[in-house]
Amino acid sequence: MGSRLLNCLMVALLSVAPASGAYASSPDVAEHVPDNLLPSGEISGTDPLLLADSALQGRRFFEAEAYRAQLAADPRPEAMLLRAELALLSGSPGEAIALIDRLGADSTYVCRAEAVATTALLQLGQPDLAKIRSDALGNSCRADAFYWRSKGRIAYARSDIDTSVAAFREALVLQPSDRGTENDLAVSLIAAGDAEQASRLLAALLHRSPDATDVSLNLDFANAMRGIEPERRPQEDDDMWSLRLQFAGQGARQASRLDLAEALLARAMINRPRYDHNLWQQYAEVTGRDD
Repeated sequence: MGSRLLNCLMVALLSVAPASGAYASSPDVAEHVPDNLLPSGEISGTDPLLLADSALQGRRFFEAEAYRAQLAADPRPEAMLLRAELALLSGSPGEAIALIDRLGADSTYVCRAEAVATTALLQLGQPDLAKIRSDALGNSCRADAFYWRSKGRIAYARSDIDTSVAAFREALVLQPSDRGTENDLAVSLIAAGDAEQASRLLAALLHRSPDATDVSLNLDFANAMRGIEPERRPQEDDDMWSLRLQFAGQGARQASRLDLAEALLARAMINRPRYDHNLWQQYAEVTGRDD
């Protein structure tokens, strides 16, 4: 349960990403198939913990949220961890940290719990505190993929891109082919300026998960860094096409392909159904450059 939800919690990390413009793994689309917290057969089909877990796995977040009150009196550490993750999902990182601290350092789920706590600190804009908390785990979580993924996110938020890339690679050794972690690695590679390697990774990811919006946008960003323009897909609406052009424009801008960036952002504005101040500002910044 917890690992699946953890991959769905990262949308707030976009606010702490470096100025590369790429997504830091959007939680409303990132997903994989992790282990459940409770072994099969240990809980009944009417247990709120199981029902909440099932709702989260099915991405029925409002349904999962409905079980929070029932879980409040549940003494099981699994229930407290789920409540902390739900608190993160609902935009209450302080509550999530308080719940994790109640679990204690001896909890069976300490590595996963600390990944939630550090994510909460990143949501609060405190990457340095997140690093201190993560470092305090010492060697106890070095065999845990989520420990390394959280370390990668912390390093990324602190603009320590080399460390971020290395941490995501460690996470993938422990949990190969995890889509969320591979996307995180690609974003770090973009920030490191390795658009070619990022494009290869993202293209393979998109082939496996063609509806993954975050991966698609990151691929447009990385490809434009290489001078490759996006192509509109069948049935793609104006909003999505405009957003893809905008991300591609930002990728071209990052690689100093300013003529391409200007053209892509202009097309993004033409296709945007409504006025978007941020998009216009990005276009103005590109067109106002000194050639």
